[in-house]
Amino acid sequence: MWKQTAKTVNGRRVMLLFAMAAALASFLLPPFAQIPADYHTILWQSLPLSGVWCALAVVSIWLHGKRGAWALLGLPFALFYPAAILIGGIPPCYWTHTCR
Repeated sequence: MWKQTAKTVNGRRVMLLFAMAAALASFLLPPFAQIPADYHTILWQSLPLSGVWCALAVVSIWLHGKRGAWALLGLPFALFYPAAILIGGIPPCYWTHTCR
């Protein structure tokens, strides 16, 4: 029985590690201080990593129940750019490739 518990704890730790890595990568990948923001990097690299984080969070909560809720620690990092795009939108200069 102890070995089964150890596997569960190690599985939660691995899921936490991957969830936090995906959340931080989606937050730190686009250049944070660059204005205007690099929308190409946000759309093609940060948003898919946010999706990976969402999938990991759902799987960890589904597998571990309340003990999997620690995966939600990455929420502010993973959903920063999706929320920014949802609130501010994508500027028209992105579509015409004239953003500088």
